[in-house]
Amino acid sequence: MPQAEQFKWEVDHSQLIECFVENGFVIVDSLLDPKLISNLFRTVSSRYEELKGNFLSSNPNSNFSSASIGICRKIVSEIERSSLFYDITHSESLLNCLEKFLGLDLAKTAVNALFINDPIDDSPVTNKAMHQEVWTGALPEDILVWIPLHRIESNNTMAVIPGSHFFGLLPNRNREIVCPEGFELPQSMVLSQLEAGDAVLLHPLLVHGTHGVVGRKTRYAIHFTCKSIHTPLSNQQKAFGYEGLRQGPMRKIQQILGNDYLTPLRTYGGKPLRSWDSDEN
Repeated sequence: MPQAEQFKWEVDHSQLIECFVENGFVIVDSLLDPKLISNLFRTVSSRYEELKGNFLSSNPNSNFSSASIGICRKIVSEIERSSLFYDITHSESLLNCLEKFLGLDLAKTAVNALFINDPIDDSPVTNKAMHQEVWTGALPEDILVWIPLHRIESNNTMAVIPGSHFFGLLPNRNREIVCPEGFELPQSMVLSQLEAGDAVLLHPLLVHGTHGVVGRKTRYAIHFTCKSIHTPLSNQQKAFGYEGLRQGPMRKIQQILGNDYLTPLRTYGGKPLRSWDSDEN
């Protein structure tokens, strides 16, 4: 079975894109500033322990899994408003990398996810069976960005099936893949030796899932979906929208013109408002 190191490349390596095309995922080595990731980890983990402790002390006889998803959503809503989260999702290194896959006009969907895999949490939403991201609204034109917030243990990480994006959309029932007759899923591979600052880019059809939650440490990771603004939105994405991350030169010209009807002389004789300029310009 191949090892995760074979799929880990620096952002400017010639094999980066080919690895993604052939395998449906690639691990980008040191893509993000580890200081930013470590700061986010401290913020998220301390808040999680606080909310977890409050729940357990107030509900000593309750199943913690019933509260874990709500806790994650609450933390996400808090960090989304922070400059720290913005600096990560809009970092030049990340956008330069995504541009290689999606082109100049970049966006990310408004929905962000925080995955906290705690050994005491047995929720099927947290401990995901092998699945494809298209099940929950991603499109084949998208790229999923999965960022661990600390060094990942091999017994509490993600598992993937390299090349499974070429299987197409697999039948599923109740969050479980139902293999067609005569077909069996190949053995999955565990993603290990991921460090703070690494990022995993996944194709939405790649079969992947949670690998174990048996370590002594809780695993933290964030996840969001990126796309070109020229590709369609799924019905799920239409409900929540997306935000622009970067504009190429043709898109900048379109924005200056201001509308899809190219209104004649709308900006002629005056200074156009350009969103990429600072307030001082």
